Amino acid sequence: MRALAVIPLAFVAGAIASRIALRWAPAAIHASILSQPLPVATDWGAFGAVLWCVAAVTLAIAAGTYVAALRGAPGLSIAAVLASGAAALCAAWLFPVWFSSDVYAYATYGELARLGANPYAHQVLPHGNAVFEAAFPQWGNPPPVCVYGPLFVEIARVLVQIAAPLGVRAQLDAFRLLASVSLLACTGLAYLAAGGDRPRGVAAAVAIGLNPVLIWTAAEGHNDAVMMAIVLASFVALRRYGPGVAAFVAALAALVKIPGAIAAVGIAIAASGGGRKRAIAAWLGALAGLFFASVMLRPWADGIVHQIAGRGHYDPQASFQGIFAFRPELAISLAALAAAACAAYGALMLRKGEPDGWCALALGAWLLIPNPYPWYGLWVVAAALLAPRGRFSQTLMLLALLTPLRYLPDVAATLGPVSSAALAVLASLPLLRLFRPRATSADSAIISAP
Repeated sequence: MRALAVIPLAFVAGAIASRIALRWAPAAIHASILSQPLPVATDWGAFGAVLWCVAAVTLAIAAGTYVAALRGAPGLSIAAVLASGAAALCAAWLFPVWFSSDVYAYATYGELARLGANPYAHQVLPHGNAVFEAAFPQWGNPPPVCVYGPLFVEIARVLVQIAAPLGVRAQLDAFRLLASVSLLACTGLAYLAAGGDRPRGVAAAVAIGLNPVLIWTAAEGHNDAVMMAIVLASFVALRRYGPGVAAFVAALAALVKIPGAIAAVGIAIAASGGGRKRAIAAWLGALAGLFFASVMLRPWADGIVHQIAGRGHYDPQASFQGIFAFRPELAISLAALAAAACAAYGALMLRKGEPDGWCALALGAWLLIPNPYPWYGLWVVAAALLAPRGRFSQTLMLLALLTPLRYLPDVAATLGPVSSAALAVLASLPLLRLFRPRATSADSAIISAP
């Protein structure tokens, strides 16, 4: 258990190294840091690459202990895992500069909701508001339309309002605190979802709570941990209340972030193989939850259709599609074919009773993401808990550990075609693991299907 201390210590060392590096930052970057309530590195050139390397080394050192902890999980206690995860989160907060501006967007949407404005509308924001003024350098004016569900918008409104007397930095940190607490909640919920099987429960807790990339993204404030806490709560409900309640709860995750709804469908599909009564209960729960979510998501849907659709720019980075970015039609076609192959193989595995089939489906969905940012890693790590010893599961875990590569083009500078392709190849190397001999994983699920 003492070895778990390496993870928080790695973050402490990385934070110290970053602060030392800032002493040699160019004057323009110093001015940028001082002007931001929460410093974010964006297009900082060579110095941005230096800060990224410090963070990458930090995460790599922590990842070594993380992998060892996964292998030795049966010998750990849930208390030790939670304590180490909490310490690592506190240590990660010591970093002076971050690589994502998402919390500025969250605060903007919360402030719009507080003022009675529509965060799902594309609009020029007035000057003179401290939250908006802080977000303009990060996102421009008008900022992007909100793509999150109404539950998260309401949470954002409450956080912005409560922290307002303490200033913009406190309002931004409120989202970081929410994400950090949510990741700890995910750790505990993953343990409970194992249904009393202590070794598997601890392994699930380790997989989520000690993953250095997930710790970093939680400290950055990303709301994926909030969404995943609801999803994992649905698996706890599955054990205690059955697939109907579980599917309904899972659907509510869409009110934070839309991909959460996938879990409701997955629970219903899995329950279909457990008897007619369970299948009916699961599908009724899923449909009821999705119907309720769809009604609540009406403003979100209007914003997507009228404000966002057709405005996106295809620019894959650090992904399977990024390898072929020089030919967008080829990249999209190959990704679609690979995703279809994963889906077909996953369905075949599930018919044979092998839970790694769920991980194959998750991998197919992952291949369709042109820009797999690190905070998306929580999605695939959670999926990997369904069959932790399977090839697809382990591939997902490795892909998640390499997602910080996606930060590099944003932090340093836009990469050229060759460099971008090389980065994409590096990020996709875990896919080679799929060609190793297949291992049976039917009895290895941490979170069991219905």
